[in-house]
Amino acid sequence: MDKSTELRTIDAPRGRASMLPSPPLFAVTDSTPPEGGGSLADLIRVLKRQRWKLLAFIGTALAAAIAMQCTIPNLYEASALVKIDRHQAAVVTDQSQQEGTADDMDQIVTTLVELAKSDPVLRPVADRFNLLEVERQSKGLSGEKLERLREAPIELRRLQVTRPPNTYLLRITYRATSPQLAAEVANAIAQSLVLHANDSGERSLNQATSAVDGGLQSLRARMNQSSRELAEYEKQLGIVDAQQASMPGARLQQLDAELTAVQAERANKESILQVLNKSGTLATAEAIESLRSIPDTSLDQAVVRLDAARQQFAAARSYYGENHPEYAKASRQVEELTRQLDEMVADARQRASAALAQAKARESKLLALVAAARSKVDGLHGPAQQYEQLLSQTESDRKLYDSLLDQNVVASINRPFDDAALQLYAEARPPAQHVFPRLGVDLPVAFILSALLGILAAVLANALDTTFERPEDVAEKLRIDVLAAVPSARRLPPITPPPPSMFGVKIPTQEASQSTARFTEAILSLRTAVNLAVDEGRLRSVAITSALHGEGKSTTAAQLARSLAQVGKKVLLVEADMRRPAMHKTFDVAITPGLADVLQGQQTCGDAIVPLDPPGLFLIPAGPPTHHAANLISMGFSAMLAKLSRDFDLTLIDCPPILGAAEAQEIAGTADGVLMVIKASDTPGKAVSAAVSSLLRNRAQVIGMVMNKVRSFDSEYGYYYYATGSRNGIKRIRA
Repeated sequence: MDKSTELRTIDAPRGRASMLPSPPLFAVTDSTPPEGGGSLADLIRVLKRQRWKLLAFIGTALAAAIAMQCTIPNLYEASALVKIDRHQAAVVTDQSQQEGTADDMDQIVTTLVELAKSDPVLRPVADRFNLLEVERQSKGLSGEKLERLREAPIELRRLQVTRPPNTYLLRITYRATSPQLAAEVANAIAQSLVLHANDSGERSLNQATSAVDGGLQSLRARMNQSSRELAEYEKQLGIVDAQQASMPGARLQQLDAELTAVQAERANKESILQVLNKSGTLATAEAIESLRSIPDTSLDQAVVRLDAARQQFAAARSYYGENHPEYAKASRQVEELTRQLDEMVADARQRASAALAQAKARESKLLALVAAARSKVDGLHGPAQQYEQLLSQTESDRKLYDSLLDQNVVASINRPFDDAALQLYAEARPPAQHVFPRLGVDLPVAFILSALLGILAAVLANALDTTFERPEDVAEKLRIDVLAAVPSARRLPPITPPPPSMFGVKIPTQEASQSTARFTEAILSLRTAVNLAVDEGRLRSVAITSALHGEGKSTTAAQLARSLAQVGKKVLLVEADMRRPAMHKTFDVAITPGLADVLQGQQTCGDAIVPLDPPGLFLIPAGPPTHHAANLISMGFSAMLAKLSRDFDLTLIDCPPILGAAEAQEIAGTADGVLMVIKASDTPGKAVSAAVSSLLRNRAQVIGMVMNKVRSFDSEYGYYYYATGSRNGIKRIRA
């Protein structure tokens, strides 16, 4: 890591900038993947993290499957085939009936399947082979419950009735622990089904035939009675032919039509006579002509001559005057023509009166004929209606009788074929191999299902997990740099190191484990980040704390102090956790005099400082445990820290957990910087977020975080190189 990178990390722009606004609390529901990430990569990371649990779950499932193979008894399966014979429908029926029979095959098969599972079919077989005991349905039942079970409809759990696709077959399958029993039960159920189905069909046919025969006899008697009643009624009415009953009605309709025509003609003649009786003028004559159906030529000529004479008379009067002979001549001509026209009108009036009288006489006669015809029709209406009813009933009885007679003949012909509607086509034989359980099938199924369930459980557990797994998660959600990702180590480096090498840094030997080497490299990375800030004079005191107890802050503080002392720094390690002190055990020194004694004024700082190995490393123990640590820190810790910062290059303070001790926030606010330790995949995210918010509210400067117990595959920080001896010299290994 170059210097510019270290300066940027120590300056921690995100950490400083976040001193003003508090970082947001950890949100469990925030599942937005970081930019550049992929769901497949996240899934692989989750599976790697949960790989041991996943493998354990899969192994348990496979072991359970194998145990099931050894404990569950083998089941053998035997099948019998029953054939459905439907060809008899084509014996006496036509093509449309044959098509209807084929169309209802699905309903027929479904009916037979339900019939095969019904109690009348299964009960004789179940009683014969004691199948309730074989299937353990009666296991553990009391006497009363066992009796109720036997009285209830029989249901066999190991029975299957299916239809092979596109066939007229039923496959009856039964499973049992004995091959012979499976075959016998399957055959017995098939035979019981054939027996019940054919017997039911025979009974239904006999019942239908008896009902039809009884109906035919009753219908024959009713048809004969209707025929006799119809014949007697025809004699009473004198009807030889059925058409005679409708003749009076037709005659009445004809007379009504003639009467209507005569009445119209009479009304026309009355109107003509009324016009003629009003006046005898030329206008009246013209009106008569308009009402006449046949024009009168002589009257037309008289009207024309009169009109011409009147025109000559008017001309003579205007031209000659009244005293001229032409005027008198024209006047005499008009008078003559007017007299002739009046005579013609009078003659027309006489003729119109005669025609009207004739029309009235015809109307009176037709009225009498219509009245007589209507009286006759009214007299015949009731008997004719009864006759029509008797005739219709007789025809209906005859048609119904013929139809039932045809159906009875068809049923009699089809009866021999109906006896073979179902037949046992292929008997079941004892199988050679069991069908359940099968190791070759159950193990792959168990493996696949357990793997899927395990992956689903791992993804669900990861979604519900609020802890931080990788340094990237901390940087993304809390906006604070992670200065080091300290991996898990089976054996930590000793606090008192062996003699240093020429560079002052211990090189791991061949005997050092890879986990110890990764841990050492992480502490060296943290030391580099802190050392640069110390050299620049920006850090004189650093408080090392955590959100909760047990996250490794004391170990990190001790290892960091030892590592800084190895490179020539004068480092003072102050154990400020006076409630649960442990640093004196780490360095194997006396617990007193310590920090509590100094703050109470019982000892001086010089008396409490203990020199350690390597040179340049010093320790102030916590002193005797006390419950008044918060009061002691407030009494004089700030002044003591200022004095110690002038005497040492760096003062590291092992601070109590932020959320567990009130004095932790005051110590963090007094130091130049705060280094927070969190335990990967263990510390709740809400606790970390609450601790950081508390530090920022007290104006503490969070310079970064140390993520402890990080798995190497969880982070991009998990790549380290160390040297180990070999025959060819130094060998580089990637951890």
